[in-house]
Amino acid sequence: MLRMKKISCGIDFGTTNSVIALTCETGVDLVPLENGKKTIPTAIFCDKIAPLFGQMAIDACMEGKEGRFMRSMKRILGTDLMNATTLINGKQVSFDSLIALFLKEIKARAESFTRAEIDFVVLGRPVHYQDYNAAADRLAENKMHEIAETVGFKNIVFQYEPIAAAFAHEQDLTKDQTAVVVDLGGGTSDFTIIRIGPSYRHKADRRNDILATSGVRVGGNDFDRDLSVNSFMPQFGKGTTYGTKNLPVPEFLFSHLSEWSKINFMYTPKNIQMVKDILLSAHSPMCVENLLSLIEMQQAHQLLQVVEQAKIDLTTKKQVKTFFDNLGECLYFEINLNDFENAVRYECDKIICSMKECLSLANLKTDNIDMLILTGGTSQIPLVQYAIRQLFPNAQISDKQRMESVALGLAHMASKIF
Repeated sequence: MLRMKKISCGIDFGTTNSVIALTCETGVDLVPLENGKKTIPTAIFCDKIAPLFGQMAIDACMEGKEGRFMRSMKRILGTDLMNATTLINGKQVSFDSLIALFLKEIKARAESFTRAEIDFVVLGRPVHYQDYNAAADRLAENKMHEIAETVGFKNIVFQYEPIAAAFAHEQDLTKDQTAVVVDLGGGTSDFTIIRIGPSYRHKADRRNDILATSGVRVGGNDFDRDLSVNSFMPQFGKGTTYGTKNLPVPEFLFSHLSEWSKINFMYTPKNIQMVKDILLSAHSPMCVENLLSLIEMQQAHQLLQVVEQAKIDLTTKKQVKTFFDNLGECLYFEINLNDFENAVRYECDKIICSMKECLSLANLKTDNIDMLILTGGTSQIPLVQYAIRQLFPNAQISDKQRMESVALGLAHMASKIF
């Protein structure tokens, strides 16, 4: 059991996974949040009994239990969907209350671990919640501040996630470095150029050490969507036509059914009727029947889980064969690495452009960079790694604790300011 110096913490509330690190007498430490694991999927499953969180929520969804599944709620912050609601057990529930429900749960698990109340928090945030929209950024941070207060935090500070990752990685450095932090998460890609090392890490105020920040709203969810639309959705009617005018089946059906944060909005009588009307004159009726079943049976989350696993498998394999049998008949999919890389190349290019923007803002060249700090699950994708290495061929790579470094850095910051 940890002996606490002060009850403060750093929380990386992520699009895909979340992590908490606590300050303690020996520095900082991670909280086991689910079955001994230090990360928990940012997911909720609401049935008529009690909400489930993390992997239990995902398992309930995949097992086909009756209820409402929500994932990637962070993607909604700063968008018009923040004012929307979703139907749960016959009641309209706001998305900020669902985020609060999840944050309250992981706070409670951390307090159970420490046997003490946690009052102080440094919350991670992306450099930009929304691209080129300062008003949306402010709105999103203000909303997260309100949510943090709602769940019981009394002192709340925000820090950019890539800066927090830098704080975590510099703890073991023996010489000063100019580093680029590449934080590629589920919802955003964020970059910071910062001076780190033994000359800097004991400073309470690090603002002068930060040379530039940039970010773009591209992450693992976008890679899931692009892989789904290009390699899975053709079996659901993407690219097919209907009627005497050979009209294309609307593209938004496939893109929204492939976006974690938009799926629940697709399960409406209006969309079901639209697909039924299309089916009457569909030129590929079997594919459109699959689409109708996907919406009527509310199985898009389960399909996207298969897509995500295929993406993960393609980080180490050249080809993946998978199937989906939730609609009554088994659909088979075969995806090779080249197909995947072609599908996500546009998003990868946006990531590289944002990194170049960060360099320009710092008035530096690639040769001035000593270290690349890689964090976040999306940094494991081979195409992304290759593009980053091409941009910084001489920099040392540090990629330890890809999933936990942001939370650890936030806790290091908490230990200095609380």
